[in-house]
Amino acid sequence: MLESATAHSTQASYSQGMKCYDDFVSYFELEKIWPPTLDYIVQFIGFMSVRNLAQKTAKLYVAGISYHLKLGNHLDLTQNFLVRKLLEGYRRKASTHDSRMPITLDLLEKLLLILPLVCYNDYEVKLFSAAYSMAFFGFFRVGELTGGSHHNTNHSVRFQDVELFTKHGKLRIILKHSKTDQEGRGEIVIIENDKFHSSIRPVSIISDYLNVRPEVPGNLFCHYGGQPFTRVQFTAVLHKAIMALGLDSTKFKSHSFRIGAATTAAMLGFSEDEICRAGRWKSISYQTYIRK
Repeated sequence: MLESATAHSTQASYSQGMKCYDDFVSYFELEKIWPPTLDYIVQFIGFMSVRNLAQKTAKLYVAGISYHLKLGNHLDLTQNFLVRKLLEGYRRKASTHDSRMPITLDLLEKLLLILPLVCYNDYEVKLFSAAYSMAFFGFFRVGELTGGSHHNTNHSVRFQDVELFTKHGKLRIILKHSKTDQEGRGEIVIIENDKFHSSIRPVSIISDYLNVRPEVPGNLFCHYGGQPFTRVQFTAVLHKAIMALGLDSTKFKSHSFRIGAATTAAMLGFSEDEICRAGRWKSISYQTYIRK
């Protein structure tokens, strides 16, 4: 029940934060004590700063410590005045510029063409082509398309939740869980071949993948042997493809598809409401995704 009370992505971030804290303790050969002292927490924030962790990441990792302190009914020293001021200074000192570049329609087309050179076989080409096309045209977060040991596969798009209308060039997807749908009410995502008036036919690409996908239940995207398709693999092949195109792979992340979709929609004159509905945003936060 406790796990269900917090989004899976948040739980994963808290776990990563605790691992980072353990690394900090081990690196400086500190005494492994719990709960941590105020001095430990203060030094941990400094440790993250010199490691150049993003301000949002550092704040989330401190929140992870806070979460575990509260679970153990300990005094939450992360709410101490000094800690709050350090995090505020961290925020002010950090650059607010998001360096992640958008994957545009033009770049997506080049990625799809280069995949045969970076994937192991034809099945993997169809798998990654479908995943990248769906990520872009469906405004998906990578966690909604991938599974594996480090992610709750129940939060990813399931094979049985996809309906293909080949004649109409349309794909209907039931997204049962998302970051903005914590209660699991579910949302419908529609992908069409003529969306964005592009030469890329996402429904046809996804249909090609479905024709070779093994008949196994579970996540929509999986390998030929039925193994889960993970976030690490999604990102690793993306980096290989970006490098093969002669671009800086550090500028493009898994979220670049969602950033690119929002940017493309804005460039094509989509209204604010249309972009929010397409990307399942509940507020004007979508504006931070749009690149000029």
